[in-house]
Amino acid sequence: MLASRQAIYEQDARQTFNPVSALTGNASTPSTPLGTIAETPGGRVYRWALAGATNLAAGKLTTAPATTANHVTQTGVATVVGDKRVTYTIGATAAAADLYAQGYFAVNVGPGQNLYKIISNTAVTSAGGSITVTLGDDGIDVATTTSSKFSLYPEPFKSTVITTAAATQPCTGVPNVVVTATYYYWSQVGGIATVLSDGVIGKNSGALVSASVNGAAVVEGTSAVTQRIGFAPEATVDTTYLPLVLTLTT
Repeated sequence: MLASRQAIYEQDARQTFNPVSALTGNASTPSTPLGTIAETPGGRVYRWALAGATNLAAGKLTTAPATTANHVTQTGVATVVGDKRVTYTIGATAAAADLYAQGYFAVNVGPGQNLYKIISNTAVTSAGGSITVTLGDDGIDVATTTSSKFSLYPEPFKSTVITTAAATQPCTGVPNVVVTATYYYWSQVGGIATVLSDGVIGKNSGALVSASVNGAAVVEGTSAVTQRIGFAPEATVDTTYLPLVLTLTT
């Protein structure tokens, strides 16, 4: 049976959480997993997210961290069913320890094609080399071989940033409040929200991420980015923050 969505209230969606205790300086990770879906009584839908290294502005769209080419489709190793630690070689791009924690380990080319949640990973220097990925649940479900190809994908709601013209990753929603860098927050993905508009989005017209104004939405058909994020219940005005109905829920 699928779990029901977490219930939150409007004021909850306007809270942010400092992951470092102001009293002790110790890191503190909330028990809510990143990506958790929550809904208000009025039907606004949110995902639990973590801001990246820069502050996020209220009403500006955000995006997931980019994938790293040298960490995708790398030569695999032999594993057996139940293995929870997989050690193999990645390409010449650094990976910080736990960069992929809460992200995904994928076997893109079989044998063993599958997707697994990551608990932790070891660090790798910019020269590349050996990485050990620790998997959650029961570990490997289907054995892999040296013919398999492995990939690492970051958790989409970890280290979110404001969208830019160069953004290639999916939109992850919009914060309702200013979010300090590296703070946790609720990212709105469904229902009516205030979003910065790039140009006019006509009434009932679909909205996309703007490819020219950071954090803004633009009318469908005018952007190189093709992911529909929602629609305008009323016509918007350029450079203003007006309602969009977001449809980023899954």
